[in-house]
Amino acid sequence: MQSCSSALCILILISTFTTLSESCFTSVKVKLHDSAVLPCYGRCSVWGRWTALGNPDDVLAECDQTSCRSVKEGNQMIHDQYLKGNLSLTISDAVFSQRTWYTCKCESHNICDVSVQTEHGDPGTDKGATVPVWVFALAVAVIVVLVVVIVWMKKCG
Repeated sequence: MQSCSSALCILILISTFTTLSESCFTSVKVKLHDSAVLPCYGRCSVWGRWTALGNPDDVLAECDQTSCRSVKEGNQMIHDQYLKGNLSLTISDAVFSQRTWYTCKCESHNICDVSVQTEHGDPGTDKGATVPVWVFALAVAVIVVLVVVIVWMKKCG
């Protein structure tokens, strides 16, 4: 009986971890030098911030309850939309070097991860979006833990 309660504890821990680490993953295609809107929705109690994924020091734009600011020129969040739960980032002039993953955080929680892909006229733009290695590692870890929990639960049943 002790092992069954341990399995339940592991299941609760996994559920909590996946809930806290949930974020939306989406992709945006944009033509060179057009504006792009990176969609994200949620409510931030203190602040929301867009950065290049994997580089939290590379802040593009951020908002708090009183205002928004563009940290890097050409990146913008709209304050009245932010207050309504629309955390979207607008890139005013998409260039090939911006073809990467971006993340939006509320305080310390990832809310959205968005891939930007440029279209037409740029070498290599027909390639699909690449998914960061950590996404695959997380998926494999979750699957392994779920299999262990299922096997453990069958032993308890």
